[in-house]
Amino acid sequence: MDDPDGKHEKEKFLKELKKRLKDVFRGYRTMTAKVRSRLKALGFTIQNAGKHFKVYFLDDFHHAAVVAKTASDAKAGINNAEKIYRFLVIPYLRKNKKAQIG
Repeated sequence: MDDPDGKHEKEKFLKELKKRLKDVFRGYRTMTAKVRSRLKALGFTIQNAGKHFKVYFLDDFHHAAVVAKTASDAKAGINNAEKIYRFLVIPYLRKNKKAQIG
């Protein structure tokens, strides 16, 4: 099947990124060096901001997702992954429709 716009590839990339984000934050309690390095490998930048961390996606430093330094409960990690995906990745792709990622 022909995919001239690369839509299928982009959807595949997004699904994989969302899955990897959830894997990174599964069981999240604190922002360990391992979590930081895995996020960096996915294209995220982490910045210390007092009691929280600010997370940025690729070269978009105008939008940040705020993540607590310590998790409040068992679901906090997965909620962080959803928040990062929804508030950073999706808006980035909308803003940069021709962005080559993946």
